[in-house]
Amino acid sequence: MIRRPRRSTLSSSSAASDVYKRQEYGVLRCAMSHIQIPCPSVIVDNVGSAFFMGIVGGGAWTAMNVAGSFPRGERFWGTVYSVQAAAPTLGGRFALWGGLFSTFNCSLDYVRGKKDGYNAIASAMGAAGVLTARHGPKVASRVACSAGVFM
Repeated sequence: MIRRPRRSTLSSSSAASDVYKRQEYGVLRCAMSHIQIPCPSVIVDNVGSAFFMGIVGGGAWTAMNVAGSFPRGERFWGTVYSVQAAAPTLGGRFALWGGLFSTFNCSLDYVRGKKDGYNAIASAMGAAGVLTARHGPKVASRVACSAGVFM
């Protein structure tokens, strides 16, 4: 025996409205999953994500490059100590780049009034230019242009 949920009234229009209410809830729930997060939260979120990626990716990269430089009996612990020393620095560098990229991206979204791929390209150029500004304007502009091409 199939049991169906009780309707509030016996009219057929009520049954249809119950179905629409259930569908509306599903649509509403799906639509709420795409709500935009405000920019300050996006910046903080991206800094944290970039820090994690820098620690994990930088740790793996360091482990692959350093493992062969230690003697056979000390390879494991030498690699572990090298990763412990290098991973926080790499994580901080990734976090700095991620924060600058997100800041430029949110600023361009606000100024231009639309979100598109050009904002990401300009944000990568801005972040790369700011990070290499201490080497002079010529180097900074060259690095910023290459970052724009790679994006």
